[in-house]
Amino acid sequence: MPRLGLMAEVLTRTRGVETREKLVVTVLAMLRDRSPEDLRVEEVLEVSGISTGSLYHHFDDFGHLVETALIRRYVDILETAAELVEEVLNQLLTGDDFRLAAGRAVRRFAEFNAPEIRFERARILGMCDSHPRMREALGEAQQQATDRITTLFEAEQQGSGRVNPNLDARTLAVFIQSYALGRIVDDIVPNPMDQEQWLNLIETLTTKVILADQ
Repeated sequence: MPRLGLMAEVLTRTRGVETREKLVVTVLAMLRDRSPEDLRVEEVLEVSGISTGSLYHHFDDFGHLVETALIRRYVDILETAAELVEEVLNQLLTGDDFRLAAGRAVRRFAEFNAPEIRFERARILGMCDSHPRMREALGEAQQQATDRITTLFEAEQQGSGRVNPNLDARTLAVFIQSYALGRIVDDIVPNPMDQEQWLNLIETLTTKVILADQ
């Protein structure tokens, strides 16, 4: 039986929204403490208060609903990351001490990219191998995020000049996103690297390679 707290939360968050959105919000709430494979259509319907007929009116099947919710979550992560990159670049523009600002920016990004975020992104991406519909949708969302970050880097290269103009902006956009996710290889080992050493490496790469000499 669904927890009363979860049902109350979904009711509060979805008051006044359309049926499709209510189903997506319900699945997102349930995914906080379970994997997609553990979700059951009966429980989702009970928590959301939506009928079976309404679910299949808005989605091809239950898998389509779950995929839609996972894509929403992935897009939220991408948007937060893109906003953070923009915030970081703005800080570099306005900071009095350029190198100090760069160091703070690296640490700010590291705080956002916590292990649980990396695992969540990896799980969602891993599903794309056997879910073509999801792969296509995530691919479009990822493309938009990468294009947005690319534009930010291009603007800095052409404007302030604080981003190394000799580096391809799109490659930088992919690097910024992939280095953060790729750290998951260290999350699973029994003897992970020292956090400060990792931050020192990224800060060095940022200030010596990505950012132009000031």
